[in-house]
Amino acid sequence: MIEVTVDFQKDLKWVEFNVQAEHVKDLVASATAQDLLGATDQVLHKLEQQVRRYKEKIQDHRRRLSTGEVPGTTPTAEESGEE
Repeated sequence: MIEVTVDFQKDLKWVEFNVQAEHVKDLVASATAQDLLGATDQVLHKLEQQVRRYKEKIQDHRRRLSTGEVPGTTPTAEESGEE
């Protein structure tokens, strides 16, 4: 679910996106600009960065060594499936 809040102040526009997704902490970003599209672009950029960081964090967890692997060693041809 995505909740968008827009506040029109004198000459500034404030935009906030609150994104709720399954298995993810809420992603929240806000920005202020003189025009609505500028503020929206800034918010989208911030959300993209948050998603990218979350994705990298998840991928890093998958790259950890299993209990049978030893750091600094390379698999033999038999272990890697090469002939």
